[in-house]
Amino acid sequence: MSRGGGKGEGVTGTATTEAHRLDQVVLGHPSYVWRFGQERRLAMIRHYLPLEGARLLDIGCGIGAYVRRIGDFTDHACGLDIDIARLQRGAADGVRGLCAGVSESLPFADGAFDGVLLNEVIEHVRDDRETLREALRVTRPGGRVVVFAPNRFYPFETHGVYLGKRYVFGNIPLVSYLPDALRRRVARDAGRQDPFRGRLRQLLHHRAERPAAASRRRIRRVRSA
Repeated sequence: MSRGGGKGEGVTGTATTEAHRLDQVVLGHPSYVWRFGQERRLAMIRHYLPLEGARLLDIGCGIGAYVRRIGDFTDHACGLDIDIARLQRGAADGVRGLCAGVSESLPFADGAFDGVLLNEVIEHVRDDRETLREALRVTRPGGRVVVFAPNRFYPFETHGVYLGKRYVFGNIPLVSYLPDALRRRVARDAGRQDPFRGRLRQLLHHRAERPAAASRRRIRRVRSA
């Protein structure tokens, strides 16, 4: 499954250095507890991606909450994250199959997975286009890439904001409607939001080895859920 290492390997100095350079707004906050909202989202994932016995990768897995829960359906779930401290916390809590790395260069072979999950992650990565390209690369032909991403016009900024140098976490209203220059000052990951901008369609169009039209239909269905 791995490209240059086993599933549990890939804890590199690059990943460690990168994570230390980023603050918590840019990294985002993973799911720390499993509640109704997470169970509802899992049901949406299962609607598009059968999990029973599947080889699944959760990119940006945090402490591995989804990896643990998906492990109830398959022994082949693994997670990747840039933040080694979070991975160590998840591993200490008994979550298996966690490794460190960056989404733009996944340490896995082509077609290694039946499905890839990016759950509120695409807006945090350094290069969303390359992340999507890599997700498609490690997904087998006919597999699924399931992406959850912020709605640019949702009335609340769920990543928190900066008021001067002070970071305030929570659902902050109306930030998304501010002029771009001001929005980027208070929400440091705002420049990474609205990640699609037609890129999924462009990427799928250029994946000649995959049935692009069918893939686009699947993407539209996921986005409309």
